[in-house]
Parts: sequence; C-alpha cells; structure tokens
Amino acid sequence: MRVYSRLEDRLQARSQRWQRWLGDLSAYAALPQPLESVGTLLRVTGLVLEAAGIRVPVGSVCEVLSSG
Repeated sequence: MRVYSRLEDRLQARSQRWQRWLGDLSAYAALPQPLESVGTLLRVTGLVLEAAGIRVPVGSVCEVLSSG
C-alpha cells in the first residue's frame, strides 16, 4: 500500500539523519579539545581586555592572573 510506503520513507529518512548526526557527534568527540588556553594581556580599557596568543570567542570567561 502506498500509505505505508510513504511512512516507511519518512522513517527511513529520519533514521538516516539521526545516524549522520550521531556519526558527526562521535567524530567531534574523538578530536582532542584543549581545556586551557594561555595568552598575554596587552591592554585593558574599561571592561575590554586585549590579549595576544589566545583564540577564544567574544564573551568567553577568562581568568586573569598577575605575574607578581
């Protein structure tokens, strides 16, 4: 029957999307992600910190340590 065929097609497509998503997720989890990045603070202006040697998204939480 055609009704069952369309339902089976939709279920098959959904299953393939889930398998692809889980495969991508597994591949991403296999890549090592650094837990800590280190850089040098160059300038502080108000609440803006400018640093070198570090790549983080805007708005990331950072810990700033004094060298002394």
